[in-house]
Amino acid sequence: MRLAKFTFLALGAIAFTGAAAHGETLIGSTGAGYLPFPTMLTQNGTMAFWDDPSIDGSMKNIGYFLTGTGGWAPGLDPLSSQSPHLTAPQWWSSGGTSTGADLSQIFQHDSTTQYQITVILGNTSQLNTLGYYDAGGAPGVPLTTHQLFTAGEFTTGLNTVLPFSPGNFYGFYLSTPQGGGNTFYSEARYNASAADEQNHQHFVVFQDTTASVQTFYIGVEDGVGKNNFQDGGEGYGDFNDLVFKLSAISNSQTPEPAAYILVGAGLASIGLLRRRRRA
Repeated sequence: MRLAKFTFLALGAIAFTGAAAHGETLIGSTGAGYLPFPTMLTQNGTMAFWDDPSIDGSMKNIGYFLTGTGGWAPGLDPLSSQSPHLTAPQWWSSGGTSTGADLSQIFQHDSTTQYQITVILGNTSQLNTLGYYDAGGAPGVPLTTHQLFTAGEFTTGLNTVLPFSPGNFYGFYLSTPQGGGNTFYSEARYNASAADEQNHQHFVVFQDTTASVQTFYIGVEDGVGKNNFQDGGEGYGDFNDLVFKLSAISNSQTPEPAAYILVGAGLASIGLLRRRRRA
């Protein structure tokens, strides 16, 4: 009985050591944070910058897509089956304006967890290119970019799971032929100065707090010109031009060095107790 008790205590200590908080961390502007999903989608951008009308059809912005409602309800669009049907996602907001578009969004990577990216909606983005860049630079300094999906892969590669192992700090970018060719970054300061793009956030981040593993849904707007799109009619943007999921593969974490020490000490002690019992 004493052997069993000691084994339980050793394993309990190991589990406690591995319970430290882990996870991908979104870093934004001062005062930014997550807000609850709006109780009603108004399509006028007054409650959330991504809640605008879409030229793709009635009630088809990213809010409707993520919840599987409106124009993305089952059967109303060939891609409606791609909706994750979220019930209460949270969205990242600057917290400083009525629309909440945070112009500076980067992630800090958790290297103890494996992550993957899955494109779940390539609505009009068959001409676009998605990638990530190493964050931490400054305007005017060339960014180191890493391409994830090329033009055309958003439809042919829909639902393809891509392992994702970025550096310590990173952001996302989208290159599009819209407006004569543009690249938009999750840090809007890197956007072109034309058409007020440095004040136009093209990425919106949602997190699914009900998922069994850490899961983000990220929508991208490829229209050019804040509140003055060349294709017209979408206000700040519908953010359904590309939607991808960033998620942990599992909740299991790589044991920290202290855990290995406890494992070794526990096994050694168990072996010693067994030898004593045999003696």
